[in-house]
Amino acid sequence: MSTSHPLSIASDNHAPIAPKILEAIIDANHGSAAAYGTDEASKEAYETFKKAFGPDARTHLVFNGTAANVIALKSMLEPWEAVICARSSHLHLDECGAPEAVGGFKLLTVDCPDGKLTPTQIERELIRRGDQHYAQPRAVSITQPTEWGTLYSISELEALRAVIERHGLLLHIDGARLSIAACALKTSFAHIAKASGAHAISFGGTKNGLMGAEAVIVFSKKEGNRIRYLRKQMMQLPSKTRFLAAQFVAFFDNDYWNELARPAIETAQFVHSQLREIKHISVVQDVQANSVFVKLPRSWNKHLKDKAFFYVWDDHENIVRWMFAYHHCPDDLQDFIATLKNLDQESLLRTPPRPEA
Repeated sequence: MSTSHPLSIASDNHAPIAPKILEAIIDANHGSAAAYGTDEASKEAYETFKKAFGPDARTHLVFNGTAANVIALKSMLEPWEAVICARSSHLHLDECGAPEAVGGFKLLTVDCPDGKLTPTQIERELIRRGDQHYAQPRAVSITQPTEWGTLYSISELEALRAVIERHGLLLHIDGARLSIAACALKTSFAHIAKASGAHAISFGGTKNGLMGAEAVIVFSKKEGNRIRYLRKQMMQLPSKTRFLAAQFVAFFDNDYWNELARPAIETAQFVHSQLREIKHISVVQDVQANSVFVKLPRSWNKHLKDKAFFYVWDDHENIVRWMFAYHHCPDDLQDFIATLKNLDQESLLRTPPRPEA
């Protein structure tokens, strides 16, 4: 049965499974295989992650990004320790309190207008260390790309690494869209890991064309051993792991991840280029990844949502997010852009002329 779906630019979670990923799931679906990550596909996936992130990478597959974030951080922390993160981070705003409720650690949030933590902001949070009354700052969590669609450059990651190492902290990267970052920066996953000195990475598959497949990557034996038990205790140990593993093998094969990331970034850049002609809206963040954040007249929302589904990111300012995935292309957005331009022209016609001096 064929069903027509409207254009969605609300989230890359809305994208279908990428063709080669779906083929990999089907190919894995024959015969019997050992469970709980001891099958041949899982072993191949573990080696694939080592090739992508470096020989010390230890990978544990899970079902969703919330679990990946919580398990990664819990493996690094004692119950009295805290995580420094951006107030706009997914970890703080979109995990329904899971870090605190399930992870058992406190979040120390920092205002970051562009979503990016700086070394100075981290150092400002390093107070009352050794004070038994205060949750002890131990880890820093950054998102790459950030929730605002901005990117940490390699030099910015290196600067974070310097301050984190100087103060004996640990770094976690929420990499739900890390393949988008690597593609946009024209670099490798290993380079990002090395530049940042990450101790743990939550690596996203679902937002990048996979189906219910995420990974927790750690770079020390200590955290790796802890995660084996934490993953099971948190009900995230897949039994038929081969179906998750096969997706990641296909994802990294011949840099398929890059092939999936590029159209999403290019479509965002195309939309951004078209917005320069439109007077009544403003782009509120640099367009560096696969999203565009725009402040527009509230009255436009209904007309635009007739053309595409999207989220209002900030209800107070009517800032909306347009997020693009591997299956989008500029042609998909032509009607949407035309509607934007028509609304802009109508607004210009309604604007009274300025009085002459």
